[in-house]
Amino acid sequence: MGEDDVGGWPREWAGTVTEVVAAQVDYYRRDRGLTVTQLAANVQMPRPVLSNLLNGKRESVSVAELCALAVALDVSPVLLVVPVGRRSSVELQPGHDMPITAALAWFVGDADTWLVDEAGGRVGKLQDYHPSDAFDQALAPLRRLRQHQASLAVALMALVETLPSRPDEVRERASAEFLSARRRLADIRSIMRTAGDVVPDLPRGLLPDGDEEGA
Repeated sequence: MGEDDVGGWPREWAGTVTEVVAAQVDYYRRDRGLTVTQLAANVQMPRPVLSNLLNGKRESVSVAELCALAVALDVSPVLLVVPVGRRSSVELQPGHDMPITAALAWFVGDADTWLVDEAGGRVGKLQDYHPSDAFDQALAPLRRLRQHQASLAVALMALVETLPSRPDEVRERASAEFLSARRRLADIRSIMRTAGDVVPDLPRGLLPDGDEEGA
């Protein structure tokens, strides 16, 4: 690794990523009405360290710092790295200026969003841009978790419709939808366990029959 490298990557690229984070931090800092001193105190970071970041004098930001800044600014950490709504592209990969939609999908592992690469004239999903088996396999736990959460959302919405205040026909239909969603939850939780995933905890009333491990 040469003197012009940071963490094994070209210094210029690493600095570009840090500049994006700094700009996003400063944007949300101003939006929240915080001074640099106030934000530094909230993050428990020395003010000069934060000032150096905001003034472009730092070459990198640690994951811990990123998370602490996100907490203090009350934003998702991804918005400090991917400037959604503020830029059309960002260079999250060395030498590859990515459209914001593609950068966001790559960063959060969203395999279902359709992506359009206007420059390259390509349309596809995330795995089409990263066709290796290793990349696809790494996304599998994310897919299973999202399937689990989608089934959980359906179950919760149906459960609300079973309240005594709802009309009888609504409650009857919702009860059937709730039972169906619980069966889908049972299936995906079984698949997750077989794959070695840590299965999310659920309140006992939402657990599929026989699924006591999630209580």
